[in-house]
Amino acid sequence: MSKIRFERREVMAFLNEHYPSCSSYYKQKIAFRTSRRRWNDVTIGKAVGITVTNYVRHHMTQYEYLMGALKLTREEARIVVAEEVKDIWQSWQQPRLDTTPADDASAAPTDQ
Repeated sequence: MSKIRFERREVMAFLNEHYPSCSSYYKQKIAFRTSRRRWNDVTIGKAVGITVTNYVRHHMTQYEYLMGALKLTREEARIVVAEEVKDIWQSWQQPRLDTTPADDASAAPTDQ
């Protein structure tokens, strides 16, 4: 089993191609997380997919709240947010319908 690392520019190129409606803000966050990790025998698509799912789940849903305040297990919290994660993921994969760049400052929230 070989461990590999993906270059940030390589991850950004992949995100730009496969997640065109994702804002530049989120692409930067996801590219950073994907490129800093050493991956075991995965394609860039698999690595990015795992990172996108984890980022969306932890930073764009109530996942952490469900486990912390409501004391749900990881599995229970994942079930609760699964549809929301899927919807965000799919919306990012849709072609951009406008001509404004995906890095619109208004798309950048104040998350971690």
